[in-house]
Amino acid sequence: MANNLLLFSNRVAIVTGAGGGLGREYALLLASRGASVVVNDLGGSRDGQGSDKRAADIVVAEIRNKGGKAVANYDSVENGESIVKTAIDNFGRIDIVVNNAGILRDRSFKKLSDQDWYSVIKVHLDGARKVTQAAWPYLLQQSYGRIIMTSSNAGLFGNFGQTAYSSAKNALIGFAKTLAIEGAKYNIHCNAIVPVAGSRLTEDVLPADLFGQFKPQYVAPTLAWLCHESCPESGSVIETAGGWVGKYAYLRTRGKVFNPPETMSPEAIRDNWSEITDTSVGSYPESITEQISELVSSIRGESTSTVRMNKAPENGNLFQYDADKLILYALGVGVNVNEPYHLRYLYESDPDFTAFPTFGVIPGLHGLMMTDLLSQAAQKYGFTIDPTRLLHGEQFLEIKNQIQVEAKLRSEARIVDVLDKGSGALIIADVDSYDSEGKHIFSNQFSLFIVGAGKFGGQRSSDNPKIKSVVSSPSRPADAIVTEKTSIDQAALYRLSGDKNPLHIDPNFSAVAGFNKPILHGLCSLGFATRHVLRTYANGDPSLFKAVKARFSGTIIPGETIKTEMWKEGNRIHLRCSNVETGKSILEGAYIDLDTAKINPSHQIEQNNAEIPLEAFKDDDELYLVSDPIFEEMGRRIEMAPDVASKINAIYEFIIYKDEKEVKRWVLDLKSAEKGLFAEGSKIVEPDCIIQISDQDMAALAMGDLDPVKGFMEGTIRIVGDPSVTQKLNYIFKLDSSVLHIEKTAAADREKFGAALNSTEKNNAANLQMACRIDSVFENWAAKRLNDLKSMIPTIKTVYQWNITKDGKPASVWTCDFKNGDGAIHRGSPKTGKADCILTIDDDFVCKIFEGKEDAMRAFMSGKLKISGNILAAQKLQQLWAEEAPNVAATLSQEEKKSESKSESSSSDSNTDPDIEEIPVTGYKCDLIFNIFKNRCHEEPDFMKRLRVVFQFNVLRKGKPACVWTADNKTKQFVQVYRDLPKNIKPDCIVTMEDEELLKVMVGKVNPQRLFMQGKIRVKGNIMLLQKLNSLWLEYQKLGKTPELPIAMDILLLEPLKTGLKSESIFIDLVQRIVRLPELLKDAKGFHNFNITKENKIVSNWVIDLTGEIPKIKRGSATDAVSTWTVDDYDIARLVLMKLKLADALAQNKVTIEGNKEKALKLEKMFTIPTSLKPKI
Repeated sequence: MANNLLLFSNRVAIVTGAGGGLGREYALLLASRGASVVVNDLGGSRDGQGSDKRAADIVVAEIRNKGGKAVANYDSVENGESIVKTAIDNFGRIDIVVNNAGILRDRSFKKLSDQDWYSVIKVHLDGARKVTQAAWPYLLQQSYGRIIMTSSNAGLFGNFGQTAYSSAKNALIGFAKTLAIEGAKYNIHCNAIVPVAGSRLTEDVLPADLFGQFKPQYVAPTLAWLCHESCPESGSVIETAGGWVGKYAYLRTRGKVFNPPETMSPEAIRDNWSEITDTSVGSYPESITEQISELVSSIRGESTSTVRMNKAPENGNLFQYDADKLILYALGVGVNVNEPYHLRYLYESDPDFTAFPTFGVIPGLHGLMMTDLLSQAAQKYGFTIDPTRLLHGEQFLEIKNQIQVEAKLRSEARIVDVLDKGSGALIIADVDSYDSEGKHIFSNQFSLFIVGAGKFGGQRSSDNPKIKSVVSSPSRPADAIVTEKTSIDQAALYRLSGDKNPLHIDPNFSAVAGFNKPILHGLCSLGFATRHVLRTYANGDPSLFKAVKARFSGTIIPGETIKTEMWKEGNRIHLRCSNVETGKSILEGAYIDLDTAKINPSHQIEQNNAEIPLEAFKDDDELYLVSDPIFEEMGRRIEMAPDVASKINAIYEFIIYKDEKEVKRWVLDLKSAEKGLFAEGSKIVEPDCIIQISDQDMAALAMGDLDPVKGFMEGTIRIVGDPSVTQKLNYIFKLDSSVLHIEKTAAADREKFGAALNSTEKNNAANLQMACRIDSVFENWAAKRLNDLKSMIPTIKTVYQWNITKDGKPASVWTCDFKNGDGAIHRGSPKTGKADCILTIDDDFVCKIFEGKEDAMRAFMSGKLKISGNILAAQKLQQLWAEEAPNVAATLSQEEKKSESKSESSSSDSNTDPDIEEIPVTGYKCDLIFNIFKNRCHEEPDFMKRLRVVFQFNVLRKGKPACVWTADNKTKQFVQVYRDLPKNIKPDCIVTMEDEELLKVMVGKVNPQRLFMQGKIRVKGNIMLLQKLNSLWLEYQKLGKTPELPIAMDILLLEPLKTGLKSESIFIDLVQRIVRLPELLKDAKGFHNFNITKENKIVSNWVIDLTGEIPKIKRGSATDAVSTWTVDDYDIARLVLMKLKLADALAQNKVTIEGNKEKALKLEKMFTIPTSLKPKI
């Protein structure tokens, strides 16, 4: 061991500032290893004042007492020649120079004097120059030397109050690097160290409890190594502190080249700033030569040669492929010779031969696996990766440039984030692949989930904008559905493309992972889904593919069937895949973006409201067809009875007309290997029969009211091809309900609704009777209209069960039997047998349908009307609704008049007030923030006139529709803000977003454009209108027009609002008032508690804080309150809305006040001023 010691025999070292701290430890260690040391120290204070020889003398004595060699020098480093002369005079040479001396004079830049600046520069920078320059001739002469410059974290990063100190310390780095270059050929090494240790200079910087851990002796070994003759390091910056050592390097981002240079402008720089400053990919140039080389390469568009960030081993990240590999991959994702366009993927001599787009995941996966990134991440966060517990969570792929049929690709991988999901760890990694010319071909993002590796203390979620998010598919029925059976050898074939995880081939391995059989690769399922989308929406053209994102939500065994449901919204195709055999999901939140510049207009569906969830919001431009659910049902029936397809063995194309205009196309393929229903008329092969038919006649055809042959003869149906095959459609239209599992689904709905209703009846039996408006309609039918309705029985032949809800809860059940005997209408479920068709709908909405104010088909398509059982039978109610609308309207009107009469007669005993009843109690924060917006934005009409548009805000709660708000600054003089759809005008911009996100946007905590890019905001119309509104509103806030917002935000952002309480809105209203009553800070100074009650129980607590610079309101109670108010939830609303005077409330004991009543009554001003000021005209 002794032979391995680093010794400094016959070496002479100068250590400046060696009287204490770091310098002392350096001198002691070097002397203990055989060096002769000049211990230099002026002995001054930390700010450089005074001198004291004792500091240096004490260290010299310590060295000599241990048998070492040392002499003292008391000069300032500004006298460098004198210090070096001491070494030469005493030891005859100089080998090591340690520039350690320094002082501190912290001053803010504003207070910094010339003396402060130059005193620091003279010691640190000029002192190091003086000493080193005096030693330099000796080092050159002997062709040997080791020089240390002492830098600092302040020199690297800056620090408040240390402009002079940080400037000097940063300059020493450049000084060291230049000396390393000049001294290289003379074996003179120069490095800079960045030490942190407890000393005179750091006693005010380091935490007191850690001061002892940062001992100088834990820094000295690093310096000794750098000073040793065997150390090759030179020109480096080394940090050492508390037992840790590391090296700094300069990171140069990949940046952005503007070609030609004329395209460069301040605006172009601004627009590309995120790419310019992206530090996730970069290089580490170590010299000017490397830097210039990289600059030239960057300008030429070449990839820089020194990129080292998470690179694979040399040549390990190269992936080479040719036509054979492309063909093998295509076979792996199901391309076969029976489908159209197969030659372009399977035959290398085909003129259109190309790669299937999702082939791009293969080089990306190879590039990731050839690095040790995953193990590095696991090691960093303290978990292990078990291959049997590694699951592919999500995948994103984007095609950046044309894919060549053969190429050699180089991939660069990097970790984007590591998240702690509790049940496991989620590693998100990006991989970019480039061809031999440096052209960017593929961008991949892998999300890998390691089961059981969670709970390591990491963050659960991330706002990193680089993370690609999945997007939920629309809730309307799918526009197209494709099913395809995989091969039993599918996984065995796909793995040959490079994904050789034994989970997909070895039964023993898959058993360990918890699967009975090897499962199909998730990326293989993604390839199948992409084929389905391209065939349906891009006429099989792979060049239209731009990007795909998917979450792998389940598994499928090779040989099972993949079902792909697709929704088209603009050029984005949403998709969802499931396992037909198990019914379980395989892919969720998936989408494929097509190239907008290339897509053929004939392959598009016009959807004017594509960005709005249909179940939530309506748009008069949206086209709903009576035949849409017919085709949905046809697709469902084929899936449930696949043997019927073989009986029909034909392909139909339906062209649907409305008002003599073609509005939609469908293809029903019951002949090809891949059977299914396809929207948009994307032809798989030539159809046997093209049926041109109106929307209404298609419904009649499906329900048996129109004979296809008769319709053809009369010209109602136009047929191109073989008319006889239309007769075979009856196999679908007349399938027995047992085959379709109608009884099963209907029974499940009956059981579910019945259980909830029984619970409601038990808990609220008294209120259930006649709880619904529609009850009066059904009772009127049963008592007076049944005989008139009997005529419909031969036509309808159906038993309907109506499940009526109120506020989302079961409220009433009615049966309409238009099938048995003379028919029957009665409360409850069918008395004999079971309902053929069960309709579940809200009470108010069903009344609107019966009155003719809403369209039933639209309600069904939007999810407001849910139908189980025989969906087609619901179509037959159209006649009933059309004929009964006047009678229903009259019945409901009479009931409302009776209700109003009862209300008026009991008004003297009631405290209800329509204005108070309108106060929202939903717990939606948007209701409160829009009220602030409504109350403030009209106060400066000239300001708001800068944006004369109409906004519709569709607000969601956890992805589900919550409410709609309109901001109309176009139709009237002042801005109209209300909780409803726009009235008598189309919105210019429709925004759909979560309640919480809307709150953050309105207070400027997040930029709406960023949320839009992250998929958290959906916009129909011009996104810039939303950006302009946001900028205008934030500017309005900066003018001081909304002083209540910061206070309100403290309330709204901290915790959820309580539902069912009007006071939640009321106290936000009070916030808007008290900020305009600064006099309360004097008149009623102190804390005022408010206990809000409901049914004589305290349900919430608020405190008005009048102790600071501005009045505030917050939740909770103050222990030292001036007064405590107790008031009912309803009555506090009456007080604020000026429906109840405070004096009357006190006299009637509706309000009680404890404490200092004199001060408390000063708060009466809050109840007597309006929330909103009058508009300035």
